Amino acid sequence: MPVRALVLPSRVWVEVPGDSITLAELVRTIVERGFSGNLIVLVNDRIADEPWTLIRAGDRVVVIEEAPGG
Repeated sequence: MPVRALVLPSRVWVEVPGDSITLAELVRTIVERGFSGNLIVLVNDRIADEPWTLIRAGDRVVVIEEAPGG
């Protein structure tokens, strides 16, 4: 089962194959797919900020892409 993350505000699902992934790997994958700006990652309704945080398939992952500018 892949790890899935919903990227907001674009409402795009990003899937990464495998049973788990670290936060740093997930962010790198999302950036490689063309998303930019500051990314806030919520895992099971909590902000994940440590790069070694392990995200498992089945976790609820929401990535919020902050728009640059003011």
